[in-house]
Amino acid sequence: EYRRQAGFIDALEAFLATSKGQANSLSEKYSLTVSESKAMITYFGENPATGSFERVCDCLTSFAKSLLKADQASAHQQSAGLAPTWAAGPEQQSAAQPTALFSKHG
Repeated sequence: EYRRQAGFIDALEAFLATSKGQANSLSEKYSLTVSESKAMITYFGENPATGSFERVCDCLTSFAKSLLKADQASAHQQSAGLAPTWAAGPEQQSAAQPTALFSKHG
């Protein structure tokens, strides 16, 4: 019984010796992430005490998806030999061309 406990204690001490540095590193990364998250929330004009990092990430994700969609639409227009919508004046835009990249319809 004593040998099993001694073996467990030795294994536990070895684990703690190797994992302590990893735990400290993870704790530092977490603190940096929290700090950077608060800075991002502040940058977007929200109060870090009440603002949600998830909401900022949702906004950035939505923007990135819209940007990708606009880029794909532009590439499609270029491959079809059409001028991009933003390059044409209002009198040159047809009703079939999209008028807004950011719409409620996604």
